[in-house]
Amino acid sequence: MRDRGLPAAASGRLVWLADRRGGLVADDTAARAAVMSAELGRAAAFAGIPAAIALPFPRTPALDRVLAWHDAVVVVREPDAPAAVIERALTSLAELSRPVATMAPPPRLSGTLAAWGVVAPAEAMRAVAELELGGARPGRPDA
Repeated sequence: MRDRGLPAAASGRLVWLADRRGGLVADDTAARAAVMSAELGRAAAFAGIPAAIALPFPRTPALDRVLAWHDAVVVVREPDAPAAVIERALTSLAELSRPVATMAPPPRLSGTLAAWGVVAPAEAMRAVAELELGGARPGRPDA
């Protein structure tokens, strides 16, 4: 990735890409998500590997257009979230015509180990398995 001019750093089994968005308007979350998604997609295609991006922004129609570019969507279910809120989110995400799975937030240690590239949290592995069972193949060119 460095040979292609991408500022990358390895951490365990992960490759972290530096944020090169530059002077984007701070509150234009859809544009920020689009730029991050495009750059990650190019890097993943170059390396021939799956990639994931976390978008911690409130959903808007513009952000939903960015989500629709992705092979699949995983919703992190906060334990305190009312079931009706999760159901509304899943119903509205279904309109994007992308496979959707849910997962609980990983425990702190699992999240830390994942960020270090040691091992993916079991919750994330189950969500990806759910997507694969449903026919989605996240991160694959034929998805």
